[in-house]
Amino acid sequence: MAEDRPRKTLDLLEDVISAAKKERNPLYFFRGLDAYRSVSARLDWKQYDSIKAEIMEEAEDFGCPVAEYCLK
Repeated sequence: MAEDRPRKTLDLLEDVISAAKKERNPLYFFRGLDAYRSVSARLDWKQYDSIKAEIMEEAEDFGCPVAEYCLK
């Protein structure tokens, strides 16, 4: 049961990230991606590099240089 919590958290964070994209809200977008990276790393640390690459690509697509810089 405790193993389901990180997955549910990731699902909620995906919702936050997509809502922030729609609203063009860089603060929520950054916080969502940062939390997503953290929870994903706790869930499977071996996937950290690939998750970070995906997050950086998503940040580039969003087009906010501050978010990109803070996520590096």
